[in-house]
Amino acid sequence: MNVQIAKNAYSKIKKETRSNERVNHSNVGLALKKLQSSMSNMQHLEEGEMFEKSWKNALYSIYFLQKSLDFDKGGEIATNLFRLYEFCKINVQEVAISVQPEKSNLHKCIEFIEQIIISWDKVYE
Repeated sequence: MNVQIAKNAYSKIKKETRSNERVNHSNVGLALKKLQSSMSNMQHLEEGEMFEKSWKNALYSIYFLQKSLDFDKGGEIATNLFRLYEFCKINVQEVAISVQPEKSNLHKCIEFIEQIIISWDKVYE
């Protein structure tokens, strides 16, 4: 009887863990897409309410992505992603202050994030 209870508990935990992995993957994918969209909006909008919303959403996405990195399991890749997100954060902040996206590296950030999205989607197809 105790063995069956243990098996059931293990099966339940295993099922929940797989489900959480899918949810976490989905959340990171959404954050990447939101970041890309927000930075793209910043390139095309002038100062105003929508511009402010875009740069705030970009920063929220960056913070979420940085927080979701697992440096123990991710090693060098996690470190490099953190650096890339920092590069994007700096550029988003510079554009938010200057409102001159044409003088920033925001276009490079968008390209980098696009490549990560493509890779992310391929890994979890």
